[in-house]
Amino acid sequence: MMATLSLSESRGINVEEFNDKLNSWCEDFDTMSDRQQQHIVEKLLNRMSHHQIGAVDSYIKPLLQRDFIVLLPRRLAESVLENLDAKTLAMASAVSQQWRFVVAHGMLWRKLIEKHVREDSLWRGLSEKRGWKRFLFISTEQATIFIAMARGMTKQEAEAFRLTLNDQLEYQHEFYRDLYPQIRLDINQIEENWKNGKFRLQRINCQSENSKGVYCLQYDDHKIISGLRDNTIKIWNRNTLQCRQTLIGHTGSVLCLQYDEKIIASGSSDATVRIWDVETGEQLNTLIHHSEAVLHLRFHNGMLVTCSKDRSIAVWTMHSSHEIDLRRVLVGHRAAVNVVDFDDTYIVSASGDRTIKVWRTDTCEFIRTLNGHKRGIACLQYRDGLIVSGSSDNTIRLWDIECGACLRVLEGHEELVRCIRFDGKRIVSGAYDGKIKVWDLKIAMDPRASSSTICIKTLVQHSGRVFRLQFDEFQIVSSSHDDTILIWDFLNTGVDVNNLLQHNAGVVGEVDQAVQQQQHQQHQQQQHQNLQAGPAAAIMAPPPNIGGGGDAAAIPGQNQQHQFIPPHNNAGDNNIEMVDIGDGLNNDDGDEMEEDIPLHNGDPIAAVLGFENHQQLNIINHDDEDDAGQGQNLEDDDDVEQQQQLPPQNAEQHH
Repeated sequence: MMATLSLSESRGINVEEFNDKLNSWCEDFDTMSDRQQQHIVEKLLNRMSHHQIGAVDSYIKPLLQRDFIVLLPRRLAESVLENLDAKTLAMASAVSQQWRFVVAHGMLWRKLIEKHVREDSLWRGLSEKRGWKRFLFISTEQATIFIAMARGMTKQEAEAFRLTLNDQLEYQHEFYRDLYPQIRLDINQIEENWKNGKFRLQRINCQSENSKGVYCLQYDDHKIISGLRDNTIKIWNRNTLQCRQTLIGHTGSVLCLQYDEKIIASGSSDATVRIWDVETGEQLNTLIHHSEAVLHLRFHNGMLVTCSKDRSIAVWTMHSSHEIDLRRVLVGHRAAVNVVDFDDTYIVSASGDRTIKVWRTDTCEFIRTLNGHKRGIACLQYRDGLIVSGSSDNTIRLWDIECGACLRVLEGHEELVRCIRFDGKRIVSGAYDGKIKVWDLKIAMDPRASSSTICIKTLVQHSGRVFRLQFDEFQIVSSSHDDTILIWDFLNTGVDVNNLLQHNAGVVGEVDQAVQQQQHQQHQQQQHQNLQAGPAAAIMAPPPNIGGGGDAAAIPGQNQQHQFIPPHNNAGDNNIEMVDIGDGLNNDDGDEMEEDIPLHNGDPIAAVLGFENHQQLNIINHDDEDDAGQGQNLEDDDDVEQQQQLPPQNAEQHH
């Protein structure tokens, strides 16, 4: 080594001579063109040894690196980083203090959460149900105050605290950074609850005096509106589960309904459609057209579509709740039309004649018939080019509306599939076997997937036939012949949610002085425990009052049903049960499913099946599929004799 160094040094020149030549070379180098400079460097590198090139490389690498986030204007740097996903944003925050400063002062964690809330219905719904939406889409000053209040301060204390902060955005940064994984944990837990069948069950006993059965329903965060076999429409408080109003006017069972922010439209076995004021319950209009029971209806954007046991479909124009004109009657089905659905492009109808028909919405022109079900069709839903239908042949079919192809057949129900709904993830179906099944839509749409993997869970809690259901990301609401409405809550299951929330509902509002002091004292006792769960844990439950005064039930964003789960031993008829259903295969519901339902006048079951007026069934077994005697066929018994001579499929027409 010493010999090598000595040899190297012996090749050199003295320092003064080297400095003189170096200055001269640099002056000459500066006068050259870029290409000449590059050529000289290449020549020098080619004459250098390997270890010399390594030393040059170590010197060059830092010169080539540029911290673009630091060099860019801050607003532009924020625009770059706000396009990152959560994992990458967390990594970016750890690069350097400068990067963390850009993330914090750009409120990038808050913007990421707000983006999800705007674009994803699951995030949007969760933000409202858990209460953290109040920390979004507000000013910097408001955010600081609300965060401080969520951590235990009163409003006055929070406002004073805000004035002491040198950097409000830095204070908020930690809160939103910790809130994001809490939300992700909550979302993952919801998905696990759906897969594992964990839910909190709430039960409404309708207590009908005469005819029992709930045939239709619709719900939102504040109410459930149901149509009953006893000819009434009942509106239930979503929080207390108590009936707050009963609408009387129909003279037959209420078979279908739909409401929006202004009106309720209902159809009945009395052959009428009635329009009600959703707030007051006042009857506004009665539509008389159909000659037999109105089995289903849908309205949207000033258009109402109704279908009937009389085999027709009526298309109405809704100028107002008082002015509704019949626009067109669609004729083509050869049995009762049990269900309709539509969008701006197509009207879709399904019938006891085993077919689904597609009509053009604007012109009411007939498009095509979908054939495949072996018995009458009881239910369907249509959206985004996909039709999902349920039938008396106990199967569910998925159809492409554009080409009419059947994409998948789902088997598993043991009796008639009476109701079905789907969203972007799941299909939920209810049947006369008393069971509700949850299916994975994405797997069902994959032709390579095994049929055994599609059904996620079977839910068994109803003791009678399931007539109607709706669901969203957090719950299923179903109704049955057993005269109950069940709410299957997959968000607040009682155990997992309480572990997540740590029983922390932060004091975030101003109430009267006595209540405020009591709440503040309770919070002080739990403060250390709360903060151990992270700064965001305290706000994962709906808050008490924000902004002072008033009834807590009236606070925006707060919903009593999302408070902590009450004990299991609730008194009264409308009880709450904690359930982990497992596979749900051990319930004995055979007796209920074997019962015969009387064929009364106006009986909605009779109307759907095509039986009425105490008529004795005329059982003619033309083939194995026509088994009307077991009450499984949706075809009208009056037409059993005619089914051997049905008109050709091109007989569809409109008037």
